[in-house]
Amino acid sequence: CTLAIHDRTNSSYNRADDIQDQDQLASQHIAHQDSRRLHRPDMAPKALASDAKIVVASTDELQAHFDELHADLHLAETEHTWHKIEQSLLYIQAITRGGATKFADFVPLIKDAAAPINGALLSERTKLSGTAADVLNSIAPRLAERFEPLVAVFVPTLLQICARTNKVAVKRAEKSLHFIVKHCRPVAVVPLLREALRDKGSGLRAVAAGTLVAVLECTDRDRLGRRVADVEAAIRSGATDSNAEVRQISKRLFEHYVALWPEKVEAFTKPM
Repeated sequence: CTLAIHDRTNSSYNRADDIQDQDQLASQHIAHQDSRRLHRPDMAPKALASDAKIVVASTDELQAHFDELHADLHLAETEHTWHKIEQSLLYIQAITRGGATKFADFVPLIKDAAAPINGALLSERTKLSGTAADVLNSIAPRLAERFEPLVAVFVPTLLQICARTNKVAVKRAEKSLHFIVKHCRPVAVVPLLREALRDKGSGLRAVAAGTLVAVLECTDRDRLGRRVADVEAAIRSGATDSNAEVRQISKRLFEHYVALWPEKVEAFTKPM
């Protein structure tokens, strides 16, 4: 009987030790999780407001944010998924406000995300396309001249929208074009605008001419030097355009040309 009591007592002690060991392991696991959370950036909440801001403190955090939004951003747009795509765009906008653009990896990461962003820009859903345009409008002034590598990625899409008949979409795309030109002064946009001036759609031609005027207003002569031939081709094209608005804008374009390169005017106008 004494032996049985002794065995039961030992068994109780062993169970108590096991429980204590399990508690210690659980505490260590919780501490480890807390430690990981301390080093992990705050991920975006389920729903972001259009004015949300998420501070980005390191390149690792920047990468973690893009990893977090990747799956939803790359969803095929349907009635059931477009809200998730929009939230991913708001997420990009929030980290842009939070300092993401100060890191060198931001531009490559945005280029990697260009396909779904362009897809959202082209969406027939006004809210989704508007949010995508707002993302570009947030990025452009913060990157300034560092936006240049993104010109070939996003400007053709904006010009494509300007060829549509939807006036709201056209005005929004034109606003983004002027925003990029004003804040980033990218010379790479000039040949794209020159080509757009040859489009069969008069609406796109008018937007292209007006945007080129903005380029000459915002960009200094030295940076535009290697694009003079493109500007001259645009003036020639606009001067004989069948659309009166395009011809009128081209006159302003020529006035800026004269102010920037007076020494070239005689040679340029002689063949005309």
